[in-house]
Amino acid sequence: MAARGIAGVGLTAEQVNTAIDKGADALWKHIRKDGFRNPADFGRNGPQSLAALALVHAGLHKRNEEFDRCLRAYLGAVRPESRGVYELGLIAMTIADYGDPEFFPTLRTTARLLLEGQGRQGTWDYSIRVPSEAWVQPVSVLRASGRIPPEGMPDERPWRRNTPVNEKIDGDNSVTQFALLGLHAAARAGIRLDKEYWKLILDEAIRRQNEDGGWAYHEPGHRSYGSMTAAGICAVAVGLHHTGGERPLERQEVIRGLLWLDKHFTVKDNPQSGSYHYYYLYSLERVGRILDTEFIGRHEWYPLGARYLVDAQEKEGLWNSRADGNDTVLASSFALLFLTRATPTLYAPRKRDGDGVVRTSVVAGPVPRVYVILDCSGSMMEEMEGKTKFDVARAAVLDLARSLPEGGQMALRAYGHRKRAIEPGAGEDTELVMPMGPVDVQQVQAVLDRLRCRGRTPMAFSLKQARPEIERAAARDRVNLILLTDGGEDVNSGHDPVQNAGAYRGMKNVETSIVGFDINQENWSRQLRAMADASGGRYLPAADAKALNESLRAAVVGKPERFIITDSNARKVAEGDFGDSVKLPEGRYLLRCQVEGTWHETSFWVLTDETTSVVFDVAALRSR
Repeated sequence: MAARGIAGVGLTAEQVNTAIDKGADALWKHIRKDGFRNPADFGRNGPQSLAALALVHAGLHKRNEEFDRCLRAYLGAVRPESRGVYELGLIAMTIADYGDPEFFPTLRTTARLLLEGQGRQGTWDYSIRVPSEAWVQPVSVLRASGRIPPEGMPDERPWRRNTPVNEKIDGDNSVTQFALLGLHAAARAGIRLDKEYWKLILDEAIRRQNEDGGWAYHEPGHRSYGSMTAAGICAVAVGLHHTGGERPLERQEVIRGLLWLDKHFTVKDNPQSGSYHYYYLYSLERVGRILDTEFIGRHEWYPLGARYLVDAQEKEGLWNSRADGNDTVLASSFALLFLTRATPTLYAPRKRDGDGVVRTSVVAGPVPRVYVILDCSGSMMEEMEGKTKFDVARAAVLDLARSLPEGGQMALRAYGHRKRAIEPGAGEDTELVMPMGPVDVQQVQAVLDRLRCRGRTPMAFSLKQARPEIERAAARDRVNLILLTDGGEDVNSGHDPVQNAGAYRGMKNVETSIVGFDINQENWSRQLRAMADASGGRYLPAADAKALNESLRAAVVGKPERFIITDSNARKVAEGDFGDSVKLPEGRYLLRCQVEGTWHETSFWVLTDETTSVVFDVAALRSR
């Protein structure tokens, strides 16, 4: 049967594309009417989760920066464990189809929840209740995310359940189809389930088929209708695909289901139902696309449905349907999913032997709050690279203040800045010169400019005085304590710097870094290392101005040094800074980077015309 296409119903590609663009713009405008306090407010309910998927397929993220920003905020902040099964399926499809591997860890969590929520018959209920240890994914400092590797080269074992099957779950065909669509989307992104779970879906879908070839809402024997028959066909087709069975169009269950749809075919309502009209149209689209057929029986499904939807589109661009509860967001989303032919076919050929892209990035930890103790002793007046060490240190602290993200806070304590070494009280010359508060770079510079190098190095007493201030600051949020010094303790006051540093060990929300700047005596190095060890923190030596800047940033941000990529033969093929993107031929690679003397690495695949994301997670580093 020769396909006539949309021209056969009097449509042009321009008319269809105009309807899609107009509908997407109108749907986003309609959603925005509710008002967002911030981008993350988008996607807060089921209809908006459906709209996210529809708008991605309509390409709105490529031409509307506001939508793309809101979409990314939604995908970055969504907590799958708080969503129902319908939404979990939508989240998985949206992440897979949006294609940014930055969000693939969320896709993995979503897929794990769906797997753990499957009932004994292979179906799902509307919500999933499993203990957190069953679905929480371990967070790596360095992680790679991308799509499935080439056929025959799996990069991990198939997933199996972590929890026993809930014998009480026996879900309907509607919610089950969204669960299996979510897992199918996850499979396209590289998450392989053991075939056992797909076989449960397949066997139950076959068992539930009615004698007339259709499917009902739940058990066989009830009335078949359009949207559930489409769901049943897709369940059989996807189940066959993942269990390695024959092609769906060769199976009697699929053929009988298609004969039912052919007999009752219409695009004007949900056949034999009378409700959920636009939901049915999206179901019809999935049948055509999953089976990769332009015909359902005698009917060319896409032109007929497109003609109906173009004609039914309201003047402002939206769709509405009494049969879908007069929910404009739902109807418009289903219409866009149909018109964009959103569902990928099961057997689409994959491009091979070309280049792909590796995109590197750093995920910041919590907004930093920094407490700096700055050495202003007389030895800081020594010159280095044409400047005094004190000028180098002040510039580094100011650069640190500039580098803090919005919302960052800073406090500054100085010692040795008021009294000369021979003056009484020099051994206790320490002062909080700037209390903890939001970073004002001009204020930081003004405070630093007023400081002078004069006295001694009362590190121990400074740590003692700083402790109550840091405890207050760390009562709710993390504080990075940085002690920057060019020498060891030179005050014989009965205060022990190692003991006083040890008072910070185990202090809630406090992370300590001892930065040794141009340390030229071994006993000083030993003392500073001992202080860092006692505090449970780190010792960061810095021999020059560049190293000092890097040490201060590492103490707060933990940014890795340059990365190195090697191929399967251990040959270096690329290097760069995090934030760079690198084009590489298809294949398997290893990325390595060093942070504070420790090497981190992760392996990953590069696939033709695909993007692989490698993320360095500062929060994961700090939690170790």
